[in-house]
Amino acid sequence: MFSAGEVDQDSNVAQSVVDASEVINTLDCGGVTAIGYAESDISDDKVNPGLLKRLTGGVDVDENEATTRMRSLAENAISGRLTLEANTKSTERALVLFSGPSKFLTRKGTEEGRSVVERKADCMEVRGGDYPRDVSFVSSTVVLSGLYDVPRIKSLQKMAVEASEQISEIRDNRDDNLEKLLEEEDASEIDSLLDL
Repeated sequence: MFSAGEVDQDSNVAQSVVDASEVINTLDCGGVTAIGYAESDISDDKVNPGLLKRLTGGVDVDENEATTRMRSLAENAISGRLTLEANTKSTERALVLFSGPSKFLTRKGTEEGRSVVERKADCMEVRGGDYPRDVSFVSSTVVLSGLYDVPRIKSLQKMAVEASEQISEIRDNRDDNLEKLLEEEDASEIDSLLDL
């Protein structure tokens, strides 16, 4: 995610660039952020290399299949296990980044992946792009920022309130117990010891 948009002379250029400013703008709303991730291996049975393509080292990639894979990966990333369990409908801003070999990344796939995230996160501010890399898989990373419905945080807040109430109760009981101790019959002996 944080190296997206960085290019050198040997790297492929993205069709939809996601750079540091896109990541910053997504996270800039503050609050809680969760990240989802999904990947799919690129196996030889999903590409159709002809004899000429095999000899020249190229492969034919079905654009519809690549687009479908990207859409599915976006859905798996946002619907699967997030770094923090949260209601995705409480998202303020989102970002979806696809990574993999450039021939497996399509502009239409990026757009459809963004649409999936818009629908699942129920937010209109969704950024998206691709990051071509020489790897053997295609992946999707989804960043959900500004989440406000997070059960774990609500649970921690409830525990903090309960702990605060218990501390107050313990302090009150401590003061009451000290007064009771000093009011007992032998309190005069304690007072005389304190006077020494």
